[in-house]
Amino acid sequence: MRFLGFVLQQRDEGRGVSVRLPSENVRRFRSRMREVQALYAAGALEPEEVVQRIRAWLAHASHGHTRALCIRELERIAFVRAVESQRDAERECQ
Repeated sequence: MRFLGFVLQQRDEGRGVSVRLPSENVRRFRSRMREVQALYAAGALEPEEVVQRIRAWLAHASHGHTRALCIRELERIAFVRAVESQRDAERECQ
């Protein structure tokens, strides 16, 4: 059963309810993060804005049984400015 952006499922033998995020919500988050990464790399977003967007999704996701999912998704993403990565590459070559 779906409720407020989550999927509710009864656990084995009726011992409570499992609250999970639908897979399409996770796919949308990944897609949004790719867009945020591109905007950040181009200098269109400040670090505070990136953190705010991630925290908003984490706040929603934390209402379910999603600890492992949140950790896994946070490990997948990295934010690097294009200018910073060019400077680092130039320094390594010298």
